[in-house]
Amino acid sequence: MTDWRFIWEKHVKGQHGPREASTQKQILRLHGKHAVDIGASVGEYTFPLTRRFRWVHAFEPNPGKLSRILVQASRRREWAKIILYPFALSDTHGETNLFLDPDGREGFSDTIMPVFNYNPGLTVREPHTFLGQKAISIKTRTYDAYFKNTSVDLVKIDVEGAEFKVLEGAREALENRMVKRLVVELHDKTMQPQLLRLMEGYGFKIRILDDHPRIYCYLN
Repeated sequence: MTDWRFIWEKHVKGQHGPREASTQKQILRLHGKHAVDIGASVGEYTFPLTRRFRWVHAFEPNPGKLSRILVQASRRREWAKIILYPFALSDTHGETNLFLDPDGREGFSDTIMPVFNYNPGLTVREPHTFLGQKAISIKTRTYDAYFKNTSVDLVKIDVEGAEFKVLEGAREALENRMVKRLVVELHDKTMQPQLLRLMEGYGFKIRILDDHPRIYCYLN
């Protein structure tokens, strides 16, 4: 069943998304040389990050959303700071299916997970399980293939259920403390204890930004 209240609040009123004040304030206080936006969508984070970071590396495998970033970027002077990658970051180098949003909303719930449990704990929406149906073939890469030897000031992850695959593909960078801060949007709140244990094992301190939950991890 389509949850129209949730769709209205998220995509019309701007709630439950990156426009939420608490998350935006946390993100835009940070600054540095490199930021990596994993699951860039249409650039909700990508463009604001250019005001705080020298380079913004944006990964977005959906061709439709990628083209929208390109159109927006061509109209902005921040374009020179953005490096676009037409891949999904995961735990392997190869190809996979990108399952498109089942309600036809371009890109909002695209996922590489054939079964996607959406259970962020929000009171406005009951848990949903999305079964992959319509799909396109995309390329996957690992974070370590690009950044294992690069000190990155901020990594933002919003990948509709594939968070742990991205983190597995970043194992070397995380072990070697080459990532200073992460913001992970967790789409299944029941996985929060596992995520906290994983990140604490890499030496990160943890802060919960909001009730989605978005989880902020930072090194001392």
